[in-house]
Amino acid sequence: MRAGLVACLLATGAAITAGASTGDDMPVPFEAAADGIDQASLTATWWQWALSLPLEPYMDRDGHLCALGQEGPVWFLAGTDGTFNATRQCQVPPGTYLFLPVVNRYAATELSAKKESTQPTCEELQKLIAMSADGLVRSRVTLDGKQIKNIAAYRVQSPGCFDPYPGLPRMEGKYPPLAASDGYWLLIPPLPAGQHVLDVDAHYRAAGGKGFETVQRFGYTLQVGAAPQYVAR
Repeated sequence: MRAGLVACLLATGAAITAGASTGDDMPVPFEAAADGIDQASLTATWWQWALSLPLEPYMDRDGHLCALGQEGPVWFLAGTDGTFNATRQCQVPPGTYLFLPVVNRYAATELSAKKESTQPTCEELQKLIAMSADGLVRSRVTLDGKQIKNIAAYRVQSPGCFDPYPGLPRMEGKYPPLAASDGYWLLIPPLPAGQHVLDVDAHYRAAGGKGFETVQRFGYTLQVGAAPQYVAR
């Protein structure tokens, strides 16, 4: 592996979804798209969202950052960095898709690396990050108490490599940043109005037990649409 590689872990992982659907609101097959955007492209956009915000959504313990940077028909949910368990509350607009990682990672070149330095190629980044995704140890995801099965079949890799910081100005004499993502993701179609509970428990490590390892547990209580109002009598 060439010098200059920055390997980044954000266990914002969402395992992508079960083969056997247990209900109308289960995640959609990984081949499906949301609003015309395929899931491989969504993984790159998810990382750009997570890395561009002034506060890291994957460090949110209670859900107060849930609406940060959200727009359009797809909302992103975050995992954690693997150092704590998160229990989050989140209000979601009706008619919104949810896209999240069960476990995922990305690898990137150094930010603002000089052009005379040696940086990894896109292929090298993809090979490095695939070592972790190859080693899925455990994954359990439930939505409203129903387990989403066969998560290992819903692995999604970013389409080639992407710029993790598209909003940053390019500097003369510097390489543009490059990143690759690999992991397990969920694309959940719009849920009915009301409250829903999503729980994720996942673990993976690099093949052979060497290198990256991620264990994470996080949950969301999702309020779709306005919460019901109760009038005292």
